Amino acid sequence: LISPFKPQNENLIARPFTRFRTGVFASPDYLAQHPIAEPEALVDHECITLRMLGGSDNIWTFKSKNGEPLNLTVKGGFVCDNTLPAVELAKLGMGIVYAPYYSLATELAAGQLVPCLKKERCIDLQAWLIFQRRDILPLRVQALLDGLSAHIKNLSHLLL
Repeated sequence: LISPFKPQNENLIARPFTRFRTGVFASPDYLAQHPIAEPEALVDHECITLRMLGGSDNIWTFKSKNGEPLNLTVKGGFVCDNTLPAVELAKLGMGIVYAPYYSLATELAAGQLVPCLKKERCIDLQAWLIFQRRDILPLRVQALLDGLSAHIKNLSHLLL
C-alpha cells in the first residue's frame, strides 16, 4: 500500500517512499467569483474535504509567510472518500480541493482546474510504502519495493 499517512499500527511497517507537492485547486469559474489571495482566506470558502482513516481531513497545511507550518481548519458541504470525486466536484465549480499536483496533471493542462495559491505557500508531503510486519520479508516483495523506489526517483520531477 502507498499512503500519505504513516500508520500507528505496530504490526505494519512504513518505509519512506517519495515526497510530493500539494496544492489547492478550483475551477476558473469558481475563482472568478471567489478569488483567493492567501491560505488564511480558505476558511471562508467551500472546501471539498476527504474522509481519511475514519475521520475527515479538514485540516489543510500550508507554509506561512515566514515559512512556518500553517494549519487551517476548513469547511464545506462535500466530504469524499477519495480524490477522484473531489476533483470532479471542483471541476464543476462546487468548491476547492486540496490534492497533489501530480494527480491533477490532466485537469491542469486542460484548464479545467487552476492553482488557487502560489506553489511556495504549499507543502510537500511524505508518501509511505506500507506492508505487514514479518520476520522475513519475501524476496519478491523486497524486489517490488526496491523497484518501486527506483522508478519513483526517475519521476521525481513530476512530483515536486
